[in-house]
Amino acid sequence: MRKHLHIGEVAQLLGITPKAIRHYQKLELLEEPARSPAGYRLYDTRAILRLHQIKQLQALGLPLKRIRALLGRQTREQPLHVILQALDAELTAQIQELEARRARIRELLSEGPLEQVEQLPASSRMLQQIRQQLEQEGIQVHPAIWEIETKVISLLEDFRWPISSTLLEQFRLLMHEQPELWRHLLSIYSRLSTTLEASADGELLLQDQEIQALITDVVKYLPVPEMQKPFTDAFAELMLGSLSPQAETMIQLLKQALLEQPHQEP
Repeated sequence: MRKHLHIGEVAQLLGITPKAIRHYQKLELLEEPARSPAGYRLYDTRAILRLHQIKQLQALGLPLKRIRALLGRQTREQPLHVILQALDAELTAQIQELEARRARIRELLSEGPLEQVEQLPASSRMLQQIRQQLEQEGIQVHPAIWEIETKVISLLEDFRWPISSTLLEQFRLLMHEQPELWRHLLSIYSRLSTTLEASADGELLLQDQEIQALITDVVKYLPVPEMQKPFTDAFAELMLGSLSPQAETMIQLLKQALLEQPHQEP
């Protein structure tokens, strides 16, 4: 008299299909069972308990690939509490990510009706850090300056330009490892913003010597590595899209200041 169950009997006992059991074996979730003289698969109680454990974890929402990683090979079983702790940590991380997404969606909804994807405001950790530092220093940045800052950093973060990683890293170093230089740059932003408030006309901005001098100072401190065509053309076209008239004028002044900047040999 046989002591082990056939695959159909195990499937009936657990409420699964023989095909599923064979699939688990193919994925190495279950060891290949012994066979009877007639060639039938024979499953002992250890295999039955293993299948029951797989079924329980599937009920918790885990895919089979993840279950395999949690359980390990059948020859080195993990205690259930270790498996559940790992599952709890994974679900906690997923919940936090979902909560962050939900908070972002609610923030967008609170800003008013958005009709097109192009209206989505930028979401950038670096921009948040810059805004926090400006608030800590009590600096009010002119909307045109912040518009350009947002556009540049968003383009660098959203696309993999040849200069993206280098330029963003230089920004981070400037912010976090050169605080005196960074505060000096913020003070230039502040003076530039004050001057812009008094000069709303774009043509006057182009002729304003004080603004031109301040922008030249900004260019001295901002890292500007070179980028080759056709990337430069694509970056410029994306940069200039949907800018306010004042911001466009500022871009012209920045471009002029960059052209006048002496070339530094590497």
